[in-house]
Amino acid sequence: MRNFRIERGQVSTEWLIVTAVLMAALFIPIDGDQSAVAMFVQAVKDFHANSVYSLSLP
Repeated sequence: MRNFRIERGQVSTEWLIVTAVLMAALFIPIDGDQSAVAMFVQAVKDFHANSVYSLSLP
């Protein structure tokens, strides 16, 4: 039988590493321009600006 007390903190460390990598991937600027989150927000703003008229039609 395995001793689970020894392996108790391993999952926390893995989640911390995965979360840090994801945060870095999403918020560090790509090619010094914009981050992935900023590009997504800009795409949503552009979509809304271009489709607000057609959405307002009955």
